[in-house]
Amino acid sequence: MSKIRFHILLAALLVVTGCGEDDKVLPEQQQQFESFLSGSHQPRLVTEQEAMSSDEDLDFYSTFGRWSYRYIYHYYDSERQTRPEAEIGDEVDLVFWVYLFENRAITASTMPIYTNDRKWAEKLQEQGLDTKYWSFEPRPVRVGGGSFVEGVNCRCRAAARKIRSKYI
Repeated sequence: MSKIRFHILLAALLVVTGCGEDDKVLPEQQQQFESFLSGSHQPRLVTEQEAMSSDEDLDFYSTFGRWSYRYIYHYYDSERQTRPEAEIGDEVDLVFWVYLFENRAITASTMPIYTNDRKWAEKLQEQGLDTKYWSFEPRPVRVGGGSFVEGVNCRCRAAARKIRSKYI
């Protein structure tokens, strides 16, 4: 009987101490990322709330829930409203770059860890990557239908709803 009590006590102790550190990870990562956006990111970004309450056209980032951040680099471009807008159900060809976040600015010369942009094929091969089975074609994606990467689908829909209601 004392063996069972010991195991229950040990399990309870592990649950209490095991969860403590994990609860801090996401807030710490978010704080680190937001610090990067408002500090060393070029251009320096402010929160959407700060930008909307300013008389200046400040570059800003938006957040969607706890997981998604968005920066529209051409937000104040006068021609932006005349460009076609992808809506739910539209199919678009997506060229993308995946980077490791290392708390430093990503520039045009920063090597992505994965991309379908053909201009990177040779440089990735020079780094020793075998791209034989790696597609460098734009990836067709139906907005709001299916997921390109797990989790992107629902975030895009939430972002589209927020954009449509707030900016259009």
